[in-house]
Amino acid sequence: MTHWRTFPLGTAIELAYGKSLPKGSRVEGGSIPVYGSNGITGWHDTAVVNGPTVIVGRKGSAGAVQFVDGPCFPIDTTYYARPREGFEFDIKFLYYLLRQLDLSRLKTATGVPGLTREDAYRETIFVPPLPEQRRIVDLLSRAEGIVRLRWEAEKKAAELIPALFLDMFGNPATNPKGWPVKLLGELAASEKYAIKAGPFGSALKKEMYVPTGYKIYGQEQVIRDDLSYGDYYIDDSKYRELESCKIQTHDLLISLVGTFGKISVVPEAFQPGIINPRLMKITLDRSQILPRFLKALLTGNTMRARIEDRSHGGTMSIVNVGIMKSLEIFVPPLALQSQFVANADAMLSVQTQQSAATTKAQATFDALLAQAFSA
Repeated sequence: MTHWRTFPLGTAIELAYGKSLPKGSRVEGGSIPVYGSNGITGWHDTAVVNGPTVIVGRKGSAGAVQFVDGPCFPIDTTYYARPREGFEFDIKFLYYLLRQLDLSRLKTATGVPGLTREDAYRETIFVPPLPEQRRIVDLLSRAEGIVRLRWEAEKKAAELIPALFLDMFGNPATNPKGWPVKLLGELAASEKYAIKAGPFGSALKKEMYVPTGYKIYGQEQVIRDDLSYGDYYIDDSKYRELESCKIQTHDLLISLVGTFGKISVVPEAFQPGIINPRLMKITLDRSQILPRFLKALLTGNTMRARIEDRSHGGTMSIVNVGIMKSLEIFVPPLALQSQFVANADAMLSVQTQQSAATTKAQATFDALLAQAFSA
């Protein structure tokens, strides 16, 4: 690579401004994709760029790089890259080059994140001969193709459990198999705080946190579906004060604020602790309903939409205890629920394998990308 010429990015590449195109001026029946800094935002009938190009986010997702394999209309929150006179680039090489530079690290931190051309133009780039560019593109395209296949396989694996649920139990919206229906409140354990939201107001503030002790569980853990994540704690005195909010094995932990549908089931082994105000816990009567069955039911599209319809809170959905207690749940026989959980476990193993394969493929691509442009 020592024989490759180096230049400031601005010497070899122009980042041309996209053009303004308000939504009301677009032709939604058109065939030309309209690109913002984060992907396609609509359609139009004329193009700004008539061939393959590379789009770089200017505002919002500043520095994000997209390859477009055809005519397009980049709007004014973007730049589009084009070689300057005297420079020759394979367009896909240019895409990988700009992607490897990680221009997002140059974005401004105030107001709406933005990337200035002046900052980008100061970056140093390698410009190899065109045959070498094409060799690099061939290698990286193959590796990226493997990543894409892995993502597709992972997506299909994630669809297995919802498909199994519908096959065994039918659509909750119509209950075609005629399962008995109960309110969720009737399926909770008999203990006093079987359905409970986290503490509000002054009961739990950040100044009460301690370096070690009883863990505070929040949306971060549920979104990741990983209760080992995070390191916020309270001491023994505060834990006893908030005992009604403590979690136990098999509890469902449900995100209350934002898009409903993020749920974790507390495993056999977990760190004792409480939920914060953004979570609700449900302790079930497991002689009637299994937590893993209920999680699959509640995270399905039908029940999520039903809960969203009942939620409130303006721009963000907020789910409360009353909404959850009054939710109508169909209840198949416990033996059938157990069979579903066993089958779902096998499918979950497939998902885990696919996820690991995707992670490995992505790591391989990232290593090849870095190596292709290293000095």
